[in-house]
Amino acid sequence: MRVRRVDIVTGIVSGKPGGIRPRTGEGRTRAVARGVKMGRPPKLTPRQGQRIFMPSPKVAERVRLDIRAQEHTKRQKKQNNRWHVTSAGR
Repeated sequence: MRVRRVDIVTGIVSGKPGGIRPRTGEGRTRAVARGVKMGRPPKLTPRQGQRIFMPSPKVAERVRLDIRAQEHTKRQKKQNNRWHVTSAGR
């Protein structure tokens, strides 16, 4: 009969009194007492978040002008795509 590694590790872990959860919980408690921060670190610093979500007035104006230019281009395309009654039969 073939013995898998998983079975061996499971047997070793299950043989220990108390199980894994209580031991890891104790370790977490000790780490928090030492001041270790748990969890995933934030992707942005607070300063980076401010710069993204509250842009400077110059950036806001550039974005506004860019949106207006895009809308103007859309209107121009619509006007150019209209067909005339005289060219409908061609």
